[in-house]
Amino acid sequence: MVKWIPFPQGWVKINVDARLSVAKKKNTVSGFIIRNKEGFIMGSRFKGHNLVRSVVIAEAIAVLHRLQFALDLGFTNVILKSDSKLVIQNIQQTRNGQRMRWLLKV
Repeated sequence: MVKWIPFPQGWVKINVDARLSVAKKKNTVSGFIIRNKEGFIMGSRFKGHNLVRSVVIAEAIAVLHRLQFALDLGFTNVILKSDSKLVIQNIQQTRNGQRMRWLLKV
């Protein structure tokens, strides 16, 4: 059973995922959901990536766009959850000097 574990006040959690869509001629799709401390949905979206054939690239694009979306909504304390260890490791290496604070999890 999955249990919701609240995180610190003032933070939001973004879950990002990307997949290869065989039904869509092997294009990739990505989606995300933003939740607040109480678990309420603050935003969500799914998007197709017509020219992207790599799930890792689609996940990286999704992470970038979702962090920008969160920033546009005024969320500056973000917990990001992605199943792409490669994407998370690369973000962690280049995060110095960023305006956002984030906690990244694979």
